[in-house]
Amino acid sequence: MKSGQDIVGPRLSCIARLVRGVVVGLACCSLVACTTLSPVNTTTAALAVRPGDHVEATLKDGRQLSFAVDRSDARFLYGREGGQEIAIDRRDIVHLQIREVSVGRTGLLTLAVIGAALFAVGVYAIRHIKVDDP
Repeated sequence: MKSGQDIVGPRLSCIARLVRGVVVGLACCSLVACTTLSPVNTTTAALAVRPGDHVEATLKDGRQLSFAVDRSDARFLYGREGGQEIAIDRRDIVHLQIREVSVGRTGLLTLAVIGAALFAVGVYAIRHIKVDDP
């Protein structure tokens, strides 16, 4: 018959692999943030949009663009889409939205995932680790 240490050793190794997988999964999830799209009045877009903002624009001709803004002035939004520089006339924009990271949603989602993972590891540990009393 095996001693308690021999029985616990492989199971702890399994839990260690499970915890490592959870940590890697959480690290991947943390790279993805919850975002929201905030509509912008197209007549004041030059004031509302700042360099570095990621925007989605619908133009009069039906095209939909998603790009990072490099700069803006009273008439144009300048940016990059797919590595190409673009200049969009504000008068051609029918609908404009700024993509923003929602810190609150991202934080809550991260806490929920961590809590669920810790709960799952705890349940697994309680069900599968048996320690023989000396």
